[in-house]
Amino acid sequence: MTGTAEPAQTDFEEALAGVRHLIRTARFADAEAALIGMLASSPNPRQEAEARYALAVARRYRQDFPGALEAVEGLLALRPEYGRAFQEKGYVYLAMNRPAEAAAAFAKATELNPGLVASWKSLLNLYEAAGREERARHA
Repeated sequence: MTGTAEPAQTDFEEALAGVRHLIRTARFADAEAALIGMLASSPNPRQEAEARYALAVARRYRQDFPGALEAVEGLLALRPEYGRAFQEKGYVYLAMNRPAEAAAAFAKATELNPGLVASWKSLLNLYEAAGREERARHA
């Protein structure tokens, strides 16, 4: 199969696209169930990372914050340099009203991936709310 994706990879990508649709349409429990099934199928490390990221998002939207953090930690065990995982961790901490931990997570996200505009915006808001003017100017 030259130039085409392997069937298992294509199936996984299609399933992940379906899960993203479930998340966009606020069917978070369905997305979580599908992702748990996908993770049980022993995906390759890249696929597992994508599934764990989506699982964290679905759980955060479902307001299962401990579950979301568990998914993020599983993702970071696979890819400790993944800035978007720290961004998601920041969103979870924001939802839990833990601004100091959210700021630390967003700061790590921007350190690893300076292109994460949403993390910079979140940092700006958090720093301004905390009266940390110098850090807010940097963000």
